[in-house]
Amino acid sequence: MIDLLKKGFFLGLGLFEEGREKIEELVDDLINAGAVANEERAAFVDKYMAKLKEQEQNIVAKINAEVQKAIEKLGLPTKADFERLSRQVEELKQKLEQK
Repeated sequence: MIDLLKKGFFLGLGLFEEGREKIEELVDDLINAGAVANEERAAFVDKYMAKLKEQEQNIVAKINAEVQKAIEKLGLPTKADFERLSRQVEELKQKLEQK
């Protein structure tokens, strides 16, 4: 499960970088066509990169929600569940040692 999440994360990073290259190519095409001034290149790239980043965050949020649903559906313990149980075991262990 963790490997799948790692692969998804790195895939997202790769798509983000590839997206930057595509946006830069698109803006360069617009400059060559005379639709955008060369001085505006950085602003255009930044604007569309911000939109791409926003879309990426939305996708990550949706993936996280779906993963959480899958974990709950499968009945798998969460990290918080594990930590809570560990604390309870420690408390019981200390009570037994005191007796």
